[in-house]
Amino acid sequence: MYTLFEVDEHCDIRILDAVEEEGYSKKVPSVNFNSNLLDSFMKEWQLRKKDLADGIISKAEYMEWKVNWP
Repeated sequence: MYTLFEVDEHCDIRILDAVEEEGYSKKVPSVNFNSNLLDSFMKEWQLRKKDLADGIISKAEYMEWKVNWP
């Protein structure tokens, strides 16, 4: 949380309600960074996590990506 508090000082974080997953009605807090650069980083991370979940990349490849990012 302290990391998010610090980021909020620089990016004006917005906390929104979002649907947890398609087909579910449960809403959960979602963080939106008011920063195009940070949003693009988050989008890339989202894609890597999806690739891992879909079996396109292995856990080792995912960890390698995280360690060597950017």
